[in-house]
Amino acid sequence: MDSTRESRWELEEILRKSNMFPTYHWPKEFLEPVKEIRQVVVDMGVDPGTNYIRIRPEEKDGTWKIRADTKPKEGNGKFLLKAKWNIAPLDHDNRKKVTDWRKPCWTFSNPPTLGQGPKPPPDFSEDPQVNGFQG
Repeated sequence: MDSTRESRWELEEILRKSNMFPTYHWPKEFLEPVKEIRQVVVDMGVDPGTNYIRIRPEEKDGTWKIRADTKPKEGNGKFLLKAKWNIAPLDHDNRKKVTDWRKPCWTFSNPPTLGQGPKPPPDFSEDPQVNGFQG
């Protein structure tokens, strides 16, 4: 992780502890789709009462997507990517014609809970060949 990102997170944390919540301001034309995307995240099982839901634009490799990150309100966890969407049409009439924009193009549907990450590799420390010993 680069130092600019860490610095930004530190600054955001200082602001949050002072009850100031930095946010991205969406253009007025895009507020309706953002509300619908937030509802999709809630429908995925994220409780807005106990989790922050952050919806942001993201440009990667020249392609723009919308990403949803979540973070528990309790504790000092980081925002974790929950899902990504293709950009919806800005025009309301065109958005009605394209109905599949509400479906995420990527989801992290089964995030590990605290303490339940992936299984560690097997321990071969007792195997003499692995340790370089010839018995």
